[in-house]
Amino acid sequence: MPQTKLSNFTISYLNSEEFHHVKREVWTEHCYYTELENPAPTIIDVGAHIGLTTLYFAKHFPTAKIISLEPNPITFKILEENVWQNRLEERVTCLQKAVSVQLGKQQFWTNPKTTDWQLNAGLNSTTWTNQPLPNSVQVETITLSSLLHQPIDLLKIDVEGNELQLIQEAQEQLLNVRQIFIEFHPRDGNQLTELLELLQKHGFTYTLWKQGKQILPEQAGGLVMINAIR
Repeated sequence: MPQTKLSNFTISYLNSEEFHHVKREVWTEHCYYTELENPAPTIIDVGAHIGLTTLYFAKHFPTAKIISLEPNPITFKILEENVWQNRLEERVTCLQKAVSVQLGKQQFWTNPKTTDWQLNAGLNSTTWTNQPLPNSVQVETITLSSLLHQPIDLLKIDVEGNELQLIQEAQEQLLNVRQIFIEFHPRDGNQLTELLELLQKHGFTYTLWKQGKQILPEQAGGLVMINAIR
């Protein structure tokens, strides 16, 4: 399996092009950069993939406790390895679960080969750009609300088009969350305006970002990063 150094971390990965795509977004463009008031924050990474964002948070918040959730068995194995080989087991808890609106089991759709891109894998049988995902596995699911029973300093969500559903399900627990990053994917049933209104309703102010630049809601189209702060 290929490995490389990133900052003071050793990173394992499967697909070089996919790795460099995520590395550029997270580590070069700093799409998840923020500051937190709590000196020992609690962070939840929903849709952790192979762990590049988890490691980014671990570097910038060296006393943080992080819960990283990744249902895809292909990428979860690499996530665990990247946590283990960088000696982060005491700070990072890895859960092989999909965050959904219900507790139980669901089909999780992926590309079939381990060397294929896995970023678009999810609980839908097509990507947010309507490309078919031909392979599926059954995964355990957990609700977002069940993760928010304690104060959460930072919540990151990247679930390939189910963002609104998750926020709707967990809205009673959002009072426990200080800040949220959501990578929004437009698709049927996942409306940006509805999501932003829900965040405002529960006390958040937000900014929208696209390709590293802040944009207005009327400029939003395609993938959009939401940073919501209470």
